[in-house]
Amino acid sequence: MIIFIDTVSPAPKILLIKNSIISSVEIPINNATQISESLIIKLLETFRGNFNIKKTKKIVVCRGPGSFTALRIGIGVAIGFKSILN
Repeated sequence: MIIFIDTVSPAPKILLIKNSIISSVEIPINNATQISESLIIKLLETFRGNFNIKKTKKIVVCRGPGSFTALRIGIGVAIGFKSILN
């Protein structure tokens, strides 16, 4: 499985690619919630479903252009996954 994290586009999303099947999870953003909070909530919801994080082969992060803070959040989450998965 490949996890693609896009935190910089106007409609942030997580793409999960498993056996040529793409599942897209949009990250809601508004004035009440920060993208970091929404991203973690959506990731937890996603991995409680049918996707097993231990089967992840690659993590891809959109690197810009975009908000510096959003880039740091996406990269930070990817580094966290890398630590979990070795």
